[in-house]
Amino acid sequence: MTEGTIRIAVTGRANAEAKDHEVHLLGLRSLASPRLVVDPDALPEGWQVFTNVDRGNLGRQQYGLRGVAGAMEFTFGDRGRIALLRHAWSGIVEICHGDSVIEIDLFGQEQDVVLVDLPSGTVEPATAETLARLELLVDRDSAPAVERGTGHIAEGELLIRATGAGSPRSHGTQVSVLRVEPMGFGVPTDLSFQTGAGRPWQRMADVDIGGVNWVGGIVADQGDIRLGCEPSAALYLLRHQYAGQVEISYGDQSVRIDLFSPTTGLLEIKVRDLASLEQIGLGDESGDGGPGIQTMQNRTRREHFARLMAGFDTRKPVAIYVPRWHGVAASTRALFDQSLPVPEGHDSHPDDITRDDIEEYAQILVEAGVRHLIISGGDLFNLQIIEAATRLAPQLRVDMLWHSNFLQMNEPHDWNLLRHWLAALQDGTVTRIGVVKEGLEQWFQRIGIDSVFIPNVVPFDIDKVQPTPVDDVVGIWLSGSSSYRKLPHAMLLALRNVPGVTLMGSGLDAQAQRMVQDLRLPFRELSPKPLPQSKLHARMRKTGLSLYVTISECSPMLPLESFGLGVPCLVGPSSHLFVRNKLLSDALIVRRPESPTEIADKIVDGLARREELFSAYVGYYRDEMEMATAGVARLVA
Repeated sequence: MTEGTIRIAVTGRANAEAKDHEVHLLGLRSLASPRLVVDPDALPEGWQVFTNVDRGNLGRQQYGLRGVAGAMEFTFGDRGRIALLRHAWSGIVEICHGDSVIEIDLFGQEQDVVLVDLPSGTVEPATAETLARLELLVDRDSAPAVERGTGHIAEGELLIRATGAGSPRSHGTQVSVLRVEPMGFGVPTDLSFQTGAGRPWQRMADVDIGGVNWVGGIVADQGDIRLGCEPSAALYLLRHQYAGQVEISYGDQSVRIDLFSPTTGLLEIKVRDLASLEQIGLGDESGDGGPGIQTMQNRTRREHFARLMAGFDTRKPVAIYVPRWHGVAASTRALFDQSLPVPEGHDSHPDDITRDDIEEYAQILVEAGVRHLIISGGDLFNLQIIEAATRLAPQLRVDMLWHSNFLQMNEPHDWNLLRHWLAALQDGTVTRIGVVKEGLEQWFQRIGIDSVFIPNVVPFDIDKVQPTPVDDVVGIWLSGSSSYRKLPHAMLLALRNVPGVTLMGSGLDAQAQRMVQDLRLPFRELSPKPLPQSKLHARMRKTGLSLYVTISECSPMLPLESFGLGVPCLVGPSSHLFVRNKLLSDALIVRRPESPTEIADKIVDGLARREELFSAYVGYYRDEMEMATAGVARLVA
């Protein structure tokens, strides 16, 4: 072992009382290195990331590493500490450092944390204070500090300051921090440790923005938050009528932002982009409620869209979509030959679009010569774009593709959108509507609106796709877009009844991850956040079966993507998928999505019949592609 390297190994041994031989690593702190970073995609065999760690009387922690075999190695210097979890499933860990080898029995009847001091080898109980220093993985004692008006900021430290000031239009000075998402393990920072008796920051109620429920946010009128994070971290703040001014600092960059907005919305800031934000964003009296910050991307919008539209035949339809809604975006790109992301950024939220943005988008489309526009989705800002564009080009034709379904009409957000589009269809502003939920087109037709069903598709070369060779790993891949329609709990319970199968997944919230731990389900590469498509596809190829057993769908994309990657997929009974093929229908549709027993039986059957399922899927795929092509042609005719 090289000098300055520490090796933490699972021995595979445990005492007679222990229920297993696991090793859980919670933290490291080197007094020689300023930062230790672990890449979750490069963990050795036998080690996994786990989240929402219960540390007994020391509370919870965002993430840790769980080892059942093998060893982890770190470049550590010659001084530092290691935090390890002790509980009833723990075994004996071996720590090698220089010429020293330390063996520690981590078994304990109650869960707690121990600290190993190097190079002395002493082991002592951890305290909340010592663990807090470990979790940041930053050596605050020796890290260089930058002297600023905001005080000392350590390297790798993010400072969020509620200034206590507000704009003339604001009814208050609140700063609401919804989430901080560091790169690291991709787990949102637990902000609750900033709150409590005598502290200025307090827990805030859950808030729904654009159909996404934000949980765990904190709010204050005045006070600081200091967090260790990487430059790739993202900060999410709430904008509303009672919002004040916030100061954000990282390294030698600082920005002050007025969060006031007449409507509630979300502001996302990437830490690495602080340098490109205007220094002061205050006193915005334009009435659009913008936060007063502008990025280089905004200043080159026209050049950006000119590049995207290079080669477009603007006599033919052009579809626009919101890239933040991943399913809608993927559907639009697959169905239409010419499509544009509006707004242009994947992280941009429709609620952040200003009136000036609306006018500019309309001008870009009209000046490019677009004659036929398709709205894919249904966010209300698109109606404003239509209004502005038809003012400039009265002959512009507009159609739309609706991605919601019957059950979602019960949701205030979706019903509010639909009633506005119904009015636009009835007064002729929009000519025709396509739907991806089979049967919904009949409802529109019966109230006098021209409508057509278009199934979602994911184009690929069906003749080249082969089932993956994996037969003992299943995946649960959720988008996080619903708090009740896409729940993983029955699927997780089902896996408890399928021995020998390992779980992979993403979009699993804290409750689902706690269930994985409590059920002691074997897993690898679990992420609480939805994954970008490239990562999702790479991980999906490591599985033999996808589970997407939900209770309310239109025309779900994920099962189609899964088959395109060589992985069959179980689905619930709420969409048209597979119903026209008896073999696929019998094998892949879970008739009772709340039944772990039925899901477990179909997991076993699906893994065993992968070759047969793919043979049947070839003909099904071609029929769906023909149906989609005909539907699009009917929509734009």
